[in-house]
Amino acid sequence: MNYYNCNKVLVVDHLSSPIYEKVIFVLKEEAMTKKPTKNMVKEAEKIIEEYVHQQFHKMDKKPKSVFLKRRDRILNWCLLGSSALLIYFLIQLYV
Repeated sequence: MNYYNCNKVLVVDHLSSPIYEKVIFVLKEEAMTKKPTKNMVKEAEKIIEEYVHQQFHKMDKKPKSVFLKRRDRILNWCLLGSSALLIYFLIQLYV
């Protein structure tokens, strides 16, 4: 991972990441130094990891569309109906 500081901007390049190439942080006036400290870079990495984790978590919990909910309901009713029909035919076969 490479990082460099230009005035109030800290740029973090992470070429080995499959998610992002470059992340840009704008620093507060109090935090400005000539060179970014290791703590700043570690904090930036922590923020990036939390953001990526949240985005993947949101993708997993996407609400189903109305079409998918309706399709699931129809498939459940078809399964229930075919099961009832099978039971009916088995009863007729043995009676």
